[in-house]
Amino acid sequence: MKYFFVLFLLCFGYSTYAQHAGKNNLSVEVLGAGGWWAANYERKVFTKKLAALHVRAGLGTYRFRDYELKLNPDITIPVAAHFLYGKKHKLDLSIGQTLSNIVQLQSSTMEKKRIISLSAFAGVGYRYQSTKGLMLRISYIPMIEYYQHFRHWAGVSVGYTF
Repeated sequence: MKYFFVLFLLCFGYSTYAQHAGKNNLSVEVLGAGGWWAANYERKVFTKKLAALHVRAGLGTYRFRDYELKLNPDITIPVAAHFLYGKKHKLDLSIGQTLSNIVQLQSSTMEKKRIISLSAFAGVGYRYQSTKGLMLRISYIPMIEYYQHFRHWAGVSVGYTF
């Protein structure tokens, strides 16, 4: 996990004053690595001909209310590296982790408790990137939830690149 944060800080910390068009992306993902939905920021960190490396971080949720129906959202923070290959129509390969902060009932005390956990994921998908900034992505994202349970998962993203 700490390696992803180091990669994230290095990638976002360099040359913020010299950003060129097309290096940044804001997107909304339904399903995907962030749960039911996530808002993501993505940054292109390397390009060589048709290949590119991007890093992404987001904020998402599974539920807004806990088991008592009180506002108490389950928060997810997906962090990933994406390898893209192609011009407008791209192969999108990703690997990352999702930090989850969820509310659970403790059976021994019958009280609410927030549980923090990590899940790993890898993805393969299709990404369309228009020259006007529109980004569309659909991905198959198998996950290892809490590093214990394998889960088949998928996601759809719509975003804007600038």
